[in-house]
Amino acid sequence: SKIRNSSQPVEFKPTMSTTETQSRNIPLKLYGVAVSQPTRAVMFLCAIKNIPFEQVKASPMDNPEKRASFKKVNPSGKIPALKDEEYGEFYLYESAAILTYIATKFNLQDLYPSNDLRRRALIDQYLHWHHENTRKVSTGFVAPLLRTDVKPERWNVGALKVERKMANYALNIIEQKWLSSHAYIVDDALSVADILAYEELIQMKRWPLIADAEQRFPNIFKWMSKMETLPKHDQVHRIMAKLDPYVAKRMQKMQPLYAKL
Repeated sequence: SKIRNSSQPVEFKPTMSTTETQSRNIPLKLYGVAVSQPTRAVMFLCAIKNIPFEQVKASPMDNPEKRASFKKVNPSGKIPALKDEEYGEFYLYESAAILTYIATKFNLQDLYPSNDLRRRALIDQYLHWHHENTRKVSTGFVAPLLRTDVKPERWNVGALKVERKMANYALNIIEQKWLSSHAYIVDDALSVADILAYEELIQMKRWPLIADAEQRFPNIFKWMSKMETLPKHDQVHRIMAKLDPYVAKRMQKMQPLYAKL
């Protein structure tokens, strides 16, 4: 059976030229859920820039039939994925690819410039680096809390230790190299690199995932405070407030696993 849209279109009142608005008459369809950090990054970009999209709920924790159907959209079964109906049956997956596609489609020169090769290359550099580095904050620290489809005893302790070591390595680079030199990841201006990174890192501010995080990573926490002032921030991230009680209970339940890490 086909995946059914189980939510209303998300509209952010676009303020664009007539030509640009015409390309929005058929909204983008975003497959995913706000619990997903990469999906939330795409939502945040769209919110900041008033780009309307229609959310189609899809999750790795869906039932087997729905997951099988979703693989017609993304063969890996991962979220997010994007459909741009302006081009018919055009699907795109991988969060960095989706972010740069939207930024290019809607000419978001401030976030992903086409007229500044050096800055664009530095943004691309971070986007390529992200998945095996910053992303480890989620896979090493958050996944055991949110992935209720995996029982605590089934997590591989050795693998989680590696993920956490890589996460700390990434955090130190972001803290000591990039955010010690300028206000944002690439330079002193916001880019899609910041939007992608933020969804992984805000979790350690929201929840006690890493001991003494604010003392160890003051530049990251200062940067996150700036990110929190962006348009529609609270609207996009209200899912995290809803998760607070659940995460607290899960952290207690997962203590036997965490004691081994």
